[in-house]
This record gives sequence, structure tokens and C-alpha cells, in this order.
Amino acid sequence: MPLVIVPIYAALLALLFVMLSLAVVRQRRSGRVAIGTAGDRELERRVRVHGNFAEYTPLALLLLAWPSFVARLSCCCTGSACSSSSAG
Repeated sequence: MPLVIVPIYAALLALLFVMLSLAVVRQRRSGRVAIGTAGDRELERRVRVHGNFAEYTPLALLLLAWPSFVARLSCCCTGSACSSSSAG
């Protein structure tokens, strides 16, 4: 996958992260909960979804970019000319 595509995914995932953040904020405001979840099941669910997204998205982006990094590294190590299709 070309390295140009990864920033597009990163931008889309950043927008999704903001949407998930706003969902947590809305639920906190509706339940008047400032800290923690106060036993609100819906708020707990939204906080966990937001947290899981924050934990796993960076790893997913690194895994998307990894083939491009490996291709560039192999070209540099072998001294061969990298073509744009294999290096991204």
C-alpha cells in the first residue's frame, strides 16, 4: 500500500475519533456526570468504545504503513533503485 494512502486513513480515523469524543461528551452532559461514569451503562459503553479506538487505531495505522517502510528499507539496504510501485 503506498504511503500516500495512510495519511488519508489517518485523517478519516481522526474524524471518527472526534465523533466518538463528542458522543462521550453528549452522554456526560445528559447524565450530568463530570468524572467517571456514575453507573450510567450507556456512558460506560461510550467511554469504552472511545478508549478502545484510541488504543488500537495507532497500531492499525502502523500496520498499514509497515509494507511501505519495509519496501523502502529493502531498497536502501540492497542499493537497488526503488520503483514507485513497490516503495509507495
